Amino acid sequence: MRSPERFAEVIGTQTQQSPGWRRIAAFGVDYGFIFAYLGFLTLVGVLGRIAGALPTDIATPTGRVVAQLVIFAVLTVPVTVWFAGWEATPGGATPGKRLLGLRVLTTSGDQLAWPRSLVRTALKFTVPWELAHAAVWNMLVWPGDGGTAVDALLLSLANAVIAVDVVSLFIGSRRTPYDRIAGTFVTAIRPGQERKTRSSIRDVPA
Repeated sequence: MRSPERFAEVIGTQTQQSPGWRRIAAFGVDYGFIFAYLGFLTLVGVLGRIAGALPTDIATPTGRVVAQLVIFAVLTVPVTVWFAGWEATPGGATPGKRLLGLRVLTTSGDQLAWPRSLVRTALKFTVPWELAHAAVWNMLVWPGDGGTAVDALLLSLANAVIAVDVVSLFIGSRRTPYDRIAGTFVTAIRPGQERKTRSSIRDVPA
């Protein structure tokens, strides 16, 4: 299997794997934007409920489903599109990755196309987020009912996905499961260094 070091060498970037700590730091920077957006949504929600424009009762099956769908539409989808959009740009990086000198590329050394970037981000965020959101909504609306075991399973799956992703940043090739599935890798870029050449990665030995 080709390592990110060999990928980086053939595309003219710094020949090193992206350090796990740097990817976590980049994610922390990006999460700052998410928290700012969450603050905005919270403000809108509070004002909407005060004005009577938003429902206040979600303790019914219909209310719970509607509430989760609304959160999915106004939070999960925009965040997913935001991350995928940044990593599908020629720079191949979110603001956090740019700050920390990282870039996402395909295993063929190319810029991510939008569909691939969307798949990568969905596996990274959307799946664990929605597993956790489903469990949390269930616990908030129907605390202590017979679905407790299901909620615990959903939360366990979400936490397991996150744990595996984090651990994979520090072992082996440092490619996360979502990178492997999407056919991508993250490489460290030296500031001021040319980010890509047209050398063919297929000529690099495994």
